Amino acid sequence: MSDQEFSGILEQVASILNTLDIPHAVVGSVASSRFGLHRATMDVDIVTDLKPAQISGLVDALRPEFYVDEILISQAIAQHSSFNALHLETGTKLDFFILKPREYDRVALNRRSGETLSFMSAEDVLLGKLEWYRLGDETSERQWNDILGILRTQPNLDIEYLSKWAAVIGVLDLLERAQKT
Repeated sequence: MSDQEFSGILEQVASILNTLDIPHAVVGSVASSRFGLHRATMDVDIVTDLKPAQISGLVDALRPEFYVDEILISQAIAQHSSFNALHLETGTKLDFFILKPREYDRVALNRRSGETLSFMSAEDVLLGKLEWYRLGDETSERQWNDILGILRTQPNLDIEYLSKWAAVIGVLDLLERAQKT
C-alpha cells in the first residue's frame, strides 16, 4: 500500500469522525513517526470520545469499506477499552481507543492539533508511549525507540507539562530515564 493510500484512509476516517462530531486524535506509531523517527506501520491508533448514541452512525459511515462490529464497539465504550475497524481493500487496521475517564486523558484530547486529521501533541504522544512501555513490562524496544525519537527530534517540548502529567500517570521515572539517554 502506498503512503498516499494510507493517508487517504486516515483522512476518510477523520472526515467521518468530524462529520459525526466525535472528538478524536491519532496516537501510537503514526503519531510518534510524525514527531520522532519514522517507522513503518500498517495500523492506526485513534483515541476517541465516542458516546453510545454515536455508535450506529459510525458503523453506518464506515461500512461498506470497513469491517466493524457494533457489539464490540458497545463493549469498548462500556469498558473504556478499544475496538478496531479493518479496511477491507487494503487490510489497514484502525484501533479505536475509548477515552479513559481520567483528567489527564481529557486534557490531552483537548490539546490535539489539526483541522481535519487531529493528532495528539508531541508531549501527549510521548506520555502515551511511556505508558505503553510501562504496561509492556518495559521490554518493547520499539516503544523505547519511539520515546527517544520524540525526545531527540522535538527541541521545544513543554518539560513542565511532561513532568506534571508523567507524575500523575505514574511514568515520571521513565521520562527521567529517557531524558538522560
